[in-house]
Amino acid sequence: MLYLKDFVRIIIVVFLTLLLSNGCKQSTNQIIPPHSPLLKYEGRIDTSAQNVAGFFWPGTTVRLKFEGTSVQAIMNDTKGETFYNVIIDGKPEGYIRPDTTKKAIELAELSHGVHTVELFRRTEFTTGTTKFYGFKIGRDTKGVPQQKHKHKIVFYGNSVTTGFANEDYSGQDRPDSIFTNNYMSYAAITARHYNADYHCIARGGIGFMVSWYPQIMPELYNRLNPNNSQSPWGFYDADANLVVVNLGQNDSWIIENPKMEAYQYQFGDSVIQSNDIVIHYKAFIQKLRSHYPASPIICTLGSMAAVAPGSPWPGYIRKAVQALNDENVYVHFFEYLAKNGHPRVEDHQKMAKSLIQFIEKHNLLKDR
Repeated sequence: MLYLKDFVRIIIVVFLTLLLSNGCKQSTNQIIPPHSPLLKYEGRIDTSAQNVAGFFWPGTTVRLKFEGTSVQAIMNDTKGETFYNVIIDGKPEGYIRPDTTKKAIELAELSHGVHTVELFRRTEFTTGTTKFYGFKIGRDTKGVPQQKHKHKIVFYGNSVTTGFANEDYSGQDRPDSIFTNNYMSYAAITARHYNADYHCIARGGIGFMVSWYPQIMPELYNRLNPNNSQSPWGFYDADANLVVVNLGQNDSWIIENPKMEAYQYQFGDSVIQSNDIVIHYKAFIQKLRSHYPASPIICTLGSMAAVAPGSPWPGYIRKAVQALNDENVYVHFFEYLAKNGHPRVEDHQKMAKSLIQFIEKHNLLKDR
């Protein structure tokens, strides 16, 4: 016969068993925090806070090498419109879209072994600020130290450099960020070719003189957090092996239309002359030179209408570079490929090939 005290004893045993079981499950994971030396970051990432890292710029990356089977990322995003490629062992394996709630996102379930997981931001800063709180890995998993990149390349640009709509094959340039993939931009492709540490400072619609909004690149290029004018970048990438600048496409459109609001905001009723363009471009490259004193700088343009046959814009850039009298500043223009909107992935691949050939021809990627 089962007495009441025996029944109570059984209930207590079952309760303790469940409690211990849940406790074991909760302890089967470990966190690799944002400041762990096991992590490798690329790009301008805010690591000033103790337990979180801020991601803004396209192409910013966090990478973990580990021995184990599973990995999760703990993240949230201010807008929930930001996309990240999930790259496992060097191959893109899909993407994630962190929402506004902090949570652990499953990235991979793998066979036991040494693996690398990478989160690569494919969209620009206007889609939201992402907070990264670390990777969650299994208790039987351990992090593995990573080697540093041999080179470092910094790109400054507009929507072409962000890879805007490069995966949109609808015949349109849809702004939905799922169609923008910085990983397949000419800039990122070039950086991967050289296994380089990749920094991308770019925003769609921006110019060096005038943009489709008040902000211009000379006001943005030196920020850590692009949303905050009081967030200076310390130019910790001043030792870059190479700097590439692709600006002028938006300027070329707006300067031809002095009645536009964007034009009026910057210039009022002033008439911009060709010499003004040369002076402003030269001044911006001089700003960059002050931060990258020994880096080769490639001034490029394309592959949209600013390099169409008959366009004066390549000539403006050539004149500005000549006026610099700096033998370590080069000019290289992309072919006019994107005749019906922004360049698509295959156009970016051609641009990357062209840029790589130019780099090789002039032996620009030297060890520092």
